[in-house]
Order: sequence, then C-alpha cells, then structure tokens
Amino acid sequence: MLLRLYDLAGADADRCFSPYCWRIRMALAHMGLPVETIPWRFTEKDAIARSSQTRVPVLVDGERWIADSWQIANYLEDTYPERATLFGGPVGRALSRSILASATRWSVAYLASWHSTFCNTSTTATASISAGAGGARRHDVGGSGGRS
Repeated sequence: MLLRLYDLAGADADRCFSPYCWRIRMALAHMGLPVETIPWRFTEKDAIARSSQTRVPVLVDGERWIADSWQIANYLEDTYPERATLFGGPVGRALSRSILASATRWSVAYLASWHSTFCNTSTTATASISAGAGGARRHDVGGSGGRS
C-alpha cells in the first residue's frame, strides 16, 4: 500500500519547505518506502483533521494517520522492520531521542535570544529550559549575556 505524506508547501506546490517534513521524506527514502507527497498549506487544516493535528508532517498508512516527525519515525521503524533501520536498534533510538530533546531545548533558547535581539522587546531575554531529571535551569539567552 502506498503511503501518503502531507507536506507543507507554499504557493508553488513543488516547493515544500518544512524541515520536519524533510526528516520524514529522508526516512522514507532511506527505508525505500514509496510515498505520495500531498502539498498542504496552513489554510487546509480540514485535510489533516483525521490526524487530530493542525500541523504537518502527517503520514497516512491505510487507515492509520500519524502526526509528528518523531512519532512517524518510530511508527515506520516498528511497522516496517524488514526495511533499512532508522535508528540501528534500541540504543540508537534512545540516543536519537536524547539528541532531539537537546536540540529542541537549545533551539527554544536561541529563538528567545533572536526575538529579544531583533524584535526589541527587552534587553535581556531569559528562557527557562527543562534539564530533565535535574529540574529546570535558567539560561541567559540574550541581551548582555550575563555581563555587566
């Protein structure tokens, strides 16, 4: 059965620009799974309503709708074990999850810094970033960088 992937597109349907969708397109190519890409725009939320999500990527496999790039990657790994692996086993999956969580935390800090710097909302932006089991840490992500 052909998989269908809803991918974020602009006015030109051939220009899909979501890095989250790129992850899934690369995963599908790596696994050698055929896919039909369906260009999706922000105003077309009804098209993916069955996913209980308002964002892409959304993968449709038969009657199954899967949203979120991490959830889709796990679904593909579990559902198509005869194909090339995405993670190389449980340790690789755990390491990938850890890297994804770290990248997400630091990108939030970077975006807070960027917003503070370029949107002139304050001189110093402080983002609270979860540090896992160690609790929350506060990181200065803009302004003076903690310097006087």
